[in-house]
Amino acid sequence: IAVPITTSLPSAVAAPVPTAPSAATIEASLARFRQFYAEFGPSWLDRLPELYAPGFAFQDAFHHIDGDFAALRAYFQRVLTALAENRFVVEDSAVGADGCYVRWRWEYRRRARDPLRTAPGVTHLRLDADGRITTEGKALARLPLHPRLAHMIHRAGAEHDAETAAELAVLLTE
Repeated sequence: IAVPITTSLPSAVAAPVPTAPSAATIEASLARFRQFYAEFGPSWLDRLPELYAPGFAFQDAFHHIDGDFAALRAYFQRVLTALAENRFVVEDSAVGADGCYVRWRWEYRRRARDPLRTAPGVTHLRLDADGRITTEGKALARLPLHPRLAHMIHRAGAEHDAETAAELAVLLTE
């Protein structure tokens, strides 16, 4: 069935869909992420918006912070002041269809005389078109659609018109 698409679509559906980050943007973002953690210290705390987009989601074993730069800055500051030694070593990274993965280990000492402790981890990054870490990718990944269609439905949901967007997505995929 062919259904004509007119310009009378709701504005949330007709709005331009931001593009996914380019390969070069992804590589630059991974380099910035590696640099941030390699140089993890007070000088980076005011630069968090270079790494994280508004609406980001940060989660580790102890905290979950949604989009609050002041809370993230305060958390990192507490980590930095509580430890005598602290360093992250990025061991590997990969780019997949659903984002980027960075495998790392955290080496730290609470006091100078304490033994060096190591905590391994993996970070899953979802990036906006500018290569900054965002949370929106998590919502998009739950929809079994091309990323542009998933983004259209996600944005339309914010405008309370996800049903129209979903119907349009079905038509576009037939």
